[in-house]
Amino acid sequence: MSPKPAFQRLPAEKQQALRNTVMQLYIDHPYAEVTSRMLCKNLGLNPATFYRYFDSKDSLLFYLVSILHDRYLAYELDRLNRLGVDESSYFPRFDPEKPEYYTEQEDQFLLACNRFPTDVLHSLVFALADQYQAYYREVLERERAAGKLRADADIDLIAYMYATTGYNLMVYCMDRGMSQEEYVKRKEYFYYGFFYHGILAKESDQNT
Repeated sequence: MSPKPAFQRLPAEKQQALRNTVMQLYIDHPYAEVTSRMLCKNLGLNPATFYRYFDSKDSLLFYLVSILHDRYLAYELDRLNRLGVDESSYFPRFDPEKPEYYTEQEDQFLLACNRFPTDVLHSLVFALADQYQAYYREVLERERAAGKLRADADIDLIAYMYATTGYNLMVYCMDRGMSQEEYVKRKEYFYYGFFYHGILAKESDQNT
């Protein structure tokens, strides 16, 4: 999901200005209204220059989402590395408030992404799946080393499910018109309260 080399050669300040402009467009307009023509107009680019930077409007969108999720995963991996061996759990807890690693605009952009058409959300979730699988695999390996997982827990399968089932959860909440706070509560319940406890070893097994 990286942009083309022509974009990567731009000064960092110009790259950031472009990202800010695109994020604001998605905050202010529904997905379908943000066309390549609108992007070119607001970015001050002619179409030829735009396509020297990105393959399509969606490749630009996926790039924006990817770099923000990279930052989230880097933050969580750093948190993971600072935890001791006696933690009750290594899994992240979900916070409905704006995380400290996002600006207000970035947070609003990610909220806007939750309103995208389901086919776009599906593509986004699966485009990010490899990044999230690697992170969840690291978490699960720590849980296993601490003796917290069931002996038959398939780490690769669980990491894949954690990384991809977010799409179904988003669609469920969207179909029911739930707020972001309600979505976060269900995300907490599904990932930590329900799914996580299903892969834990019995307390008697953890103590052996």
